Amino acid sequence: MTTVAAALILGEVLRPQAWLGVVILSLGIVGLSWNALRAGRLTSRSLVIAAMAALTIVAYTLADGLGTRIAQNAASYVLAMMALTGVLVLAIALASGPSRFVSAMAASWWQALTVGGVSMLSYGTALWAMTKAPIGLVGALRETSVLFAAVIGSVALKERFGLARWLAAFAIVFGLVLIQTAPAASTDTEADPGCWL
Repeated sequence: MTTVAAALILGEVLRPQAWLGVVILSLGIVGLSWNALRAGRLTSRSLVIAAMAALTIVAYTLADGLGTRIAQNAASYVLAMMALTGVLVLAIALASGPSRFVSAMAASWWQALTVGGVSMLSYGTALWAMTKAPIGLVGALRETSVLFAAVIGSVALKERFGLARWLAAFAIVFGLVLIQTAPAASTDTEADPGCWL
């Protein structure tokens, strides 16, 4: 969805091979949930919630990618964004229960700093990549994190990693290879989708 929106809204031009890579990668990501889909666990309510989450991700990915390009500095953009977000979240937390917030922070301030730092580094890296490559391709790459989640679930939580997940994992990797080896295409930012992975 992000790749399509970036093409329509931002005019990002991708080669057919890159599009094919995004489609195969996306099918692989959906394929990781095949067991749940086959078991009928996808209800209309959960589908609506998933669609709303997807639209939100598309919107903030495009906004942040474009914002980073305009700022011409991923580090300053992500620091400013996190600072502004922190002010808003702090205001909401204090308004909803100051004593509860203070006690929670006193008990787990180091976890909050660690997770916040890792989150900022991770998202900052994605934003930096959006200054070098098409936003749609970076957005597709970010979603491969579900493969890592599936592997962690299999190793740490002993979840079954059956044939369907292996095929989905292969599709994700194959999609990444197609994206990586796609010939360069011109975009508004002169990004090369085949040179940055």
